[in-house]
Amino acid sequence: MSNPIVPLHLNLTPEEIARYETYYHTGLRHGKGLAAHNVPTIGDKIDKTVDYWGLGPVVTEANAQEYHRMLCLHAEENSRQYSPFEQTAKALNEDDVLGSELSWEAFEHGLYTTIGSEVEAYYPNTEAQ
Repeated sequence: MSNPIVPLHLNLTPEEIARYETYYHTGLRHGKGLAAHNVPTIGDKIDKTVDYWGLGPVVTEANAQEYHRMLCLHAEENSRQYSPFEQTAKALNEDDVLGSELSWEAFEHGLYTTIGSEVEAYYPNTEAQ
């Protein structure tokens, strides 16, 4: 039976699968929080330090989804520089079951999957640019 969270090519033991799922869900919760706290408002001025696509001067219905995604990714990058995230990073770096590379992969798999699905849920009738 396959696990929808763990990529099949990894061939993990049951203990490793449990740890992968734990880190995946940690990333998922982090991504949900980022998506909920970085929702742009139509008409807001676009922050040029975040807008690497050149979406325009203000948030519109046409660019809101992509700008929301950019805000989430920018906030995620910034969040790694502060003390609360240090505990998560320490756990990922020092994991003795999966090792740091797979631990980070699991965390980021949950994080980026969730940011994508949460942002899309805010704009159900908008296609990503």
